[in-house]
Amino acid sequence: MKLLKQSIACFVAFFIISGAALADTVTFTGTGYMTMNMEISTMSDGRNLQKYTNTGVWVQEGLPEGFPSNVVGDCQGAAVTTPEWASLGDTFICIATDIDGDGFINAGGSTKPDYSDCHAETVAAWGKYADVTQSVKCRFAGRVTPNAIILTWTGEFTTP
Repeated sequence: MKLLKQSIACFVAFFIISGAALADTVTFTGTGYMTMNMEISTMSDGRNLQKYTNTGVWVQEGLPEGFPSNVVGDCQGAAVTTPEWASLGDTFICIATDIDGDGFINAGGSTKPDYSDCHAETVAAWGKYADVTQSVKCRFAGRVTPNAIILTWTGEFTTP
């Protein structure tokens, strides 16, 4: 009986340890090719309030096996700028969905005029992403047309 109890304890411990060993963090990169719509209002003090939405394809590299490299991203956000268009703060939320209908919601923002502190992290997810955590540093990479932009990011993607 003692041997049976020890065997069961070892078996349970093995699964607990192997489950912890399966958790993995990888560094990944992404590029978002986004079409943007923006509404700009000038406030009484001359600052600008920008409300925006953008949608497009995100191409991500370096993700673990089983996670598609392409997702569709839909974002909305708001930013305040000086009368000269220097950023005073930006906040956004993005919903990303893969081909299987699984996805996640990232929230982020920036407070520096040059957006050098742009960041986002996963705040909710479903499907294969349900227990995944992500955090990224993002940046504006260029404008293709007045309404088409490119965003890039580097981050950590942790699976359970």
